[in-house]
Amino acid sequence: GEIDPSAIGLLQKFPEAVGYALFRPFLWESRSFVMLLAALESTALLVFFLHTLYKVGIWRFLMIVINSPLLIFMFSFSLFFSFMVGLSSGNYGNLVRYKIPAMPFFLSTLFIARAIHQESIQDKQATQKARPTLRDRRNRQLAAPLPQS
Repeated sequence: GEIDPSAIGLLQKFPEAVGYALFRPFLWESRSFVMLLAALESTALLVFFLHTLYKVGIWRFLMIVINSPLLIFMFSFSLFFSFMVGLSSGNYGNLVRYKIPAMPFFLSTLFIARAIHQESIQDKQATQKARPTLRDRRNRQLAAPLPQS
């Protein structure tokens, strides 16, 4: 569509351009076997991205990314690069080729964020098992034999 060359106009196109670059062509847009393969790849990436956001949570995902300089770089590079590709690609053939440099950074961000989230869950579970709760201490006191006099 029409692009307003101002900063606000570009920011308005940001979500559409990034979504176009990362997740298109869709399955129903494929007209050839090669395009179908590209659509399957894009669909798999979209499903993996949505599953990561569901499992980790949007807010937690952003906090994980913000707390790591490496993840900040990888995620911002992939978004900025996808934005530029989404704005400039006129057809799916070009799009599939141009988005290749962003894919390793985007996928790595997703995998690392999932791993950090899973590690924090395991740490939390280990801490809860190691530290007895107030109820556990009370039950041990009640189950202890009475001192005999």
